[in-house]
Amino acid sequence: MTVDRPPAGTRRPGRPRPRASATADRLVSAAQRRLAITTLVVLAVLIAAVGVTTAVLASRQLDASIDGTLEAAAATELARLHEASSGTGGTGGTESARPGETESDEGDAGEGTPAPAHTAAPAATATPTRSATPAPAATTEEDDRAPAAADTFFLYLDEAGTVVQNPERVALPGLPVPAAAANAARSGRDLRTVQAGPVRVRLLTLAVPAEDAGTTNVTTLQSGFVLTLHDEQVDALLRSILVVGLAGLLAAALISVILTRRALGPVRAAFARERRFVAAASHELRTPIAVIRSSAEVLAREGNVSADGEMLVLDIVAEADRLGGLVAELSDLAVAQARPPETLEPVDLASVAADVARRARPLAEAAGLWLEAPGSPAAPAAIVRGDRDRIVQVTLILIDNAIRHTPASGVVRVTVGAVRGEGELAVADEGPGIPPQDRERIFEPFARLGTGSGAAASRSGGGSGLGLSIARTLVAGMSGTIRVDDAPGRGSVFTISLPLA
Repeated sequence: MTVDRPPAGTRRPGRPRPRASATADRLVSAAQRRLAITTLVVLAVLIAAVGVTTAVLASRQLDASIDGTLEAAAATELARLHEASSGTGGTGGTESARPGETESDEGDAGEGTPAPAHTAAPAATATPTRSATPAPAATTEEDDRAPAAADTFFLYLDEAGTVVQNPERVALPGLPVPAAAANAARSGRDLRTVQAGPVRVRLLTLAVPAEDAGTTNVTTLQSGFVLTLHDEQVDALLRSILVVGLAGLLAAALISVILTRRALGPVRAAFARERRFVAAASHELRTPIAVIRSSAEVLAREGNVSADGEMLVLDIVAEADRLGGLVAELSDLAVAQARPPETLEPVDLASVAADVARRARPLAEAAGLWLEAPGSPAAPAAIVRGDRDRIVQVTLILIDNAIRHTPASGVVRVTVGAVRGEGELAVADEGPGIPPQDRERIFEPFARLGTGSGAAASRSGGGSGLGLSIARTLVAGMSGTIRVDDAPGRGSVFTISLPLA
């Protein structure tokens, strides 16, 4: 089946030619969704970009702060080692030769009491035991310990990468790192992050000048900073950015909805005014059309026109009838768009199909067609929630459309069923069918496609192009859908789907 348009070169007087478009509500709703989605996507991208940039910059700042702290601590240790080497000549230990001195050592000394002199510097003595064990001053009652969350510690290594001194007595698996020591011996320094047992450590390895090593065999200094606190800070930062980002997205969604509603409010109001105008104009046009028709009939009946003018009078009557039908359909479309059904109740689709088919059968027989429809009561699965009057109107539109596009001796079939939680009423014809690319356009107001042939073509020329648009609007008002597919064999099948009750 196809929806026809008049042959080229013909134009029916009084026929409006607006551009085909979707109904006002669907058009505004679609525009609002697109605008809201676009606004939300733009805001989401901006929020994500700000969040990622903030996280990267903050993380780099934290890393740079740790590296700076580690560099300063290592430089201090090398300076002490240099002072110890130049001040003692490698023969004895002084307080300046305390590479292993820590805040805990000072605390143990007590307020106002100098900390005990450590001889932990590699250059403080040349005894063989210094290269094998920590300096006596670094010895405490504690065993080797795991470092705290943000401890800085130092390891003195010999050429073989063996620990010569461990002033803080830090015990971490995987330390020292021989590869870092070897790289520092070649290039002078090495900076890397390593996994030392359960913790991550930022490790700076520096080569010790030979003149600073004195009589010891220390060649490299490995300074470590435990990154546990740093990692916790980074995780807290990322969580904060994520929470703020999600809150920003929710706010962006709310803002986009509010903005789009306000932006499209005037458009929606304009469409509402247009619908009211169409409804009012349709109502006002009915009276003059009726007057024109009745006047033409009086002229023809009373013989007030010549024989040559009788055909013109009959044309006036026919066009008045057609214009009256068009005005009625415009009024129906405006009412359907502006006023959804107030209540939805259970409706028996099979009963509606049988009732409408009974009323439309004389039209089909007059066109030389056979109309088939279900004659038995509906099964419970065919009970839907809807407005019976509107379902009847839609079914009449579809049957009338099928009759106008089915060739003589053809069959129009009306069927009812239930699929995936929805009740369906289908009207199939044996017309030429509708191309896939036109199956959406035919539901737009005044859409007309190619003509058929023979009697079906002459019958299809009487349509106004509003019936299917009215049908879709009525079905959408009941939360249903309408579609067109190829019928088995040939022709098309229009199907309305409504939620089951």
